[in-house]
Amino acid sequence: MRILHISDFHLDKNDRDDSVNHIVTPLLNTIEELQKDKPIDLILVTGDLINKGGINYSDISEAFADFNNVLINPLIEKTSLSRERVFFVPGNHDIRRAADSKIIENGLKGTLKTEEEVNNYIKAPEGNNRIKDFKIFEKTFYKDCSIEKNLTDFNSCFKFTIQGKKIGIACLNSAWRCYNSEEDKNQILIGEKQLNDSNAFLSDCQIKIALSHHHYDWLHPYDTEVVSSLLTQ
Repeated sequence: MRILHISDFHLDKNDRDDSVNHIVTPLLNTIEELQKDKPIDLILVTGDLINKGGINYSDISEAFADFNNVLINPLIEKTSLSRERVFFVPGNHDIRRAADSKIIENGLKGTLKTEEEVNNYIKAPEGNNRIKDFKIFEKTFYKDCSIEKNLTDFNSCFKFTIQGKKIGIACLNSAWRCYNSEEDKNQILIGEKQLNDSNAFLSDCQIKIALSHHHYDWLHPYDTEVVSSLLTQ
């Protein structure tokens, strides 16, 4: 496979034209040359699609829609791929922090002290509205796609075949506990359940790829140990 990996695009309405002229256009020109050598099979985008929750757009949903127009649609056209070969995860800039009050945030921080508590929370989450706008964008993006998929409020997984090999993509949500970018390090969580659920869905895949915005060094220490071990396995 040939994979195009993009991260931290940080689309902002105030410098949209600069992003198009100085990032997107040169990127498309480079891809055109790369395609002559060997076609690109997958496009992976590992978070921070937009800047600061779409701060300069009318709302975050407009920011995600513009990201789709500015970057994803041109990439799909240039590579002749379908939406079923584009995968993305949320970053800390892709949440709507104001959707959860400080009281809610403090309650989650005080409650989720162990891996067991995190796993139980993922089964029945409360007060985690910050990630919902991204997940609405995700569901809309794949709405008419026939790819085998399992979309959840946390991990989302996909299965497909390339050159006779069954490929599995686990899009892990490391942004669900992001709240303040200056204080997030070693406080955010992925959770063992995301890895276990992803692995179960992708169990019949010959090649498995896990995507996350954050390296596990950014996670809370008890989550780092579990997640790094499961990813290695």
